[in-house]
Amino acid sequence: MRTHLRDICFGFAIIGMLAGTSQAATLRMSTSGNWNVAANWDGGAVPTNGTSDLANVGSSSGGGISPATAEVTDAQDASRIILGESTSTTGTINVQSGGSLTDFNRTQIAAGPTSTGTLNVYSGGTFTHSGTGGFVVGNGAGSNGTLSVDGGTVISTTQGVSIGSSSGGANATGLVEVKNGGTLNVTVNQQSLLYDDWTLSVSGSSADVDFAGQLRALNSGTYKVGVDGDLNVDLANSLRLDAHTMTIEPMALGALASGDYTVMRYSSLASGTDASDMALNDVDPSGTWTIQSVGSNALVLNYAAATIPEPTSLVMLTLAAGLGLTVRKRR
Repeated sequence: MRTHLRDICFGFAIIGMLAGTSQAATLRMSTSGNWNVAANWDGGAVPTNGTSDLANVGSSSGGGISPATAEVTDAQDASRIILGESTSTTGTINVQSGGSLTDFNRTQIAAGPTSTGTLNVYSGGTFTHSGTGGFVVGNGAGSNGTLSVDGGTVISTTQGVSIGSSSGGANATGLVEVKNGGTLNVTVNQQSLLYDDWTLSVSGSSADVDFAGQLRALNSGTYKVGVDGDLNVDLANSLRLDAHTMTIEPMALGALASGDYTVMRYSSLASGTDASDMALNDVDPSGTWTIQSVGSNALVLNYAAATIPEPTSLVMLTLAAGLGLTVRKRR
C-alpha cells in the first residue's frame, strides 16, 4: 500500500512539473513593429529563451510576413534568431538605443535561399551571441546577409563569426560593417571564418574590432577601411588567408594627412600567409594608397594626399589679360 501511495504521489509530481513547463515554440513576426508586442508574432506571444523559442523575422511560413522588421527597444532574448527564413524573404532587426537582444543557441542572418537579412545595432544598443549553434551572416544559397554595427555593440562570447557561409548551391554574400564608433568583440578563442563573397568593413578610428581567435579566409573577399588615423582592429591570434586574396579597399575620411596608417594588428601571420595574398583596390579620389608593409604583427597602408598644382606663370598672365579685357569692355 505504501509503495502504491508513493508511486501515485510521484506521478502527480511529474504531472505538476509538466503542467508548469511551457513548450518551445517557433514564432514568426506577423506584423512589423516592436519585438516586445505579443500581437506582432503569429503565436500571440513574445519569443523568449526561457521557453527555448525560435524567433523568425521575414518568413513565408505559418503566419509570417516578408518583408518584416522588428524593433528592439528593451531587453529581449530567444533560443534561436533567424532573419529571412524562407526562400527570397526579407527580415530586418533594428536594436535601438536602450535595447539588447541575446541568442542562446544560434543566429542566422539571411538563412533561406536567395533571402535577405539585416541586423542593425545602433548606438546604445547591444546584441550578444552566447550559443554554440552558429553566428552566420549570409547563410542560404545565393542569400545576402548584413551585420551593421552602427555605433552599437555586438559581442560573441562562445563562437566566432562566419561571413558568407552558404549551405550549398550559389555563394552567399556576407557583409559585416563597424562604423560610427561601433564595437565588435569576439571574446572566445575560436576562428572567425570568411566564406564565399565576404566583406569586412571598418570605418574610423573610433570603431573597435577585437577577435580573440584566428581570422581565417576560406575564399577571397574584401577588407574595406575608412581611415582617419590608425584603426583599432586587433586579432589576438593570427591572420590566415590560405592563398586566398584579401583585397584592401581604403578610403580617407576627412582631410587625412599623408603618411602611414595601421589598419589591422595581429599576433602573427599564419604559415603560408604573406604579402602575396594581399591586393589593393584604390578607388579614393582624394589621394593615392599603397600597401606600405605586411609585417609580422601589423598591416600598414601609405596615403599620399592629392596636391593641387600651383598655377603656372603662363596661366597667371592669361588670367590677368582676360581680366584686363573684361574691364576695358565694361568701360
